[in-house]
Amino acid sequence: MPTCQHVVEQADDYLNGDMSPFRRWQYRLHLLICSRCRLFLHQFQLTIRTIGRLSTGDSPAPEAVDQLVNTLMTGTRGDPATRPVLTNDPKPEPPSDDAAP
Repeated sequence: MPTCQHVVEQADDYLNGDMSPFRRWQYRLHLLICSRCRLFLHQFQLTIRTIGRLSTGDSPAPEAVDQLVNTLMTGTRGDPATRPVLTNDPKPEPPSDDAAP
């Protein structure tokens, strides 16, 4: 089964249908058990659609670019704890309440 890193690296192949049936099955199996990779793939698809809607001469407003970057960096809910992790490392511990701001 592919790792999270493989899911990221092979996202184009998956979305374009450029995988063998077995590799596609393995990829989908990973997506079934990994919510972070599902989130990554969803954000990747949204980014592709958004970029595809821009015509060659159009430039998005700077605020729109900032919002897109912020959304991709922080996850769908704006919570840094929901950011996709691209390795198999465990989820980092949240900061303790004792930490100084």
